[in-house]
Amino acid sequence: NEILMSTSRYRYLSGKLKKTVERAVLTLREHAKRGSFRPIGLELTFGDGGSLPPLVVELTDETAYIKLRGRIDRVDKAVYNDKIYLRVIDYKSGMDRFELEDIYYGLNLQLLVYLEVVLQYAHLLLGEKIIPGGIFHFKIDNPIITSPVPIEQRKIEKEILKKLRMKGLVMADPQLVKLMDNEVSSGYSDLIPVAIRRDGSFYKNSSIATEEQF
Repeated sequence: NEILMSTSRYRYLSGKLKKTVERAVLTLREHAKRGSFRPIGLELTFGDGGSLPPLVVELTDETAYIKLRGRIDRVDKAVYNDKIYLRVIDYKSGMDRFELEDIYYGLNLQLLVYLEVVLQYAHLLLGEKIIPGGIFHFKIDNPIITSPVPIEQRKIEKEILKKLRMKGLVMADPQLVKLMDNEVSSGYSDLIPVAIRRDGSFYKNSSIATEEQF
């Protein structure tokens, strides 16, 4: 009933929301242009009555278990060396913190739970075995870039991409990284939390994991 046009405050919030959504679309478009991963599942539900079965977690008491249900925002697929890689992306409108100590102490297990669901039920999704390519938070935001001097629009857009760089873990394979950002040959990626040297090795602060660690 046009409530978003009813007051100046609502009109401001509506305009802010449109700009934020537009920025998210432009950023996702850049991911698509620079990468080979493509969505195979959006808002993918798991649990009783979902697109996939629930994730069953057995407890220490062998007669007890937990059935987890939820919804995965996005699952992407890419083929590399005749192997299928999947990555899980969770959209965040607020905090997109991803710290390994949070995972270690069980404070932030959402992405790993989603990945476990995808790994367990890959045969239902694709009918084939898959390898984890990465797990990420994608922040929905429209950041403001500040500068003491005027800067070109091209540089502003690049800085915005960096601000919206996904957080998470990437498979420790430089060639797979280039399937997510084909413009990174050395240095930091604008899109994912890794930096690689010209010899293909990773910088120490890259957020990477091996297949076994996943």
